[in-house]
Amino acid sequence: MLALGAAATTHAQSAWNDLDAERQQTLKRFEDRWDSLPEEQRQRLLRGADRWQGMNPDQRREAKQRFQQWQQLTPERRERIRSQYQRFRNLTPDQQRQLRNNYQRYKKMSPEQRSRLRERYRKLSPEQRKRVLMNRDAGKVRKPPRTRRNR
Repeated sequence: MLALGAAATTHAQSAWNDLDAERQQTLKRFEDRWDSLPEEQRQRLLRGADRWQGMNPDQRREAKQRFQQWQQLTPERRERIRSQYQRFRNLTPDQQRQLRNNYQRYKKMSPEQRSRLRERYRKLSPEQRKRVLMNRDAGKVRKPPRTRRNR
């Protein structure tokens, strides 16, 4: 009974008329259909509105740009990004940290260095690529092995 009461309270708190003026302003484009949206979606939108309200003008401008870029992606590209993000979320904290560190190292490379790294990877045999990916997934990210094929 207590759980049912908590669920009803959450639902009642997210009814359009129960939202404060600032949240209504942030979410105004959803007003007409708000009360018919699934509760889970309303809760996600409310969390987003709360994040938005906590942003300074520069952060809001950047968020708008990212959202516009997201909207321009094809549905297939968006799904691929979602899938990659989920894979990242399933990594251990150490693996996530290692991946972030590797990305930072990659960003610091010159365009020529990046190109050479990509070319080395392209030249690997399927078995070598598999080993590189297995090492990466195990948190043992190393440079691809040098072979005659990728020199």
